[in-house]
Amino acid sequence: MITSKDDPLPLYVEGRSNGIIKTKSIGDHGFGYDDMFYPDGYNESFASINASTKLKLSHRGRAFAALKDKLK
Repeated sequence: MITSKDDPLPLYVEGRSNGIIKTKSIGDHGFGYDDMFYPDGYNESFASINASTKLKLSHRGRAFAALKDKLK
């Protein structure tokens, strides 16, 4: 959510990343649960995919993409 002093109404965006959490830890990149979270359609964890792919799939990346679209 963001607001502006020129527009008091808040702007909401949402980002979701669907997948599964496995108990096996794989990958050296990322933080938190990245080594155990496997996004839908991928056989590797967030911690083992490249940063640009993770940005397209992650909830943060999707939220920022939605924000960019709303600000156009």
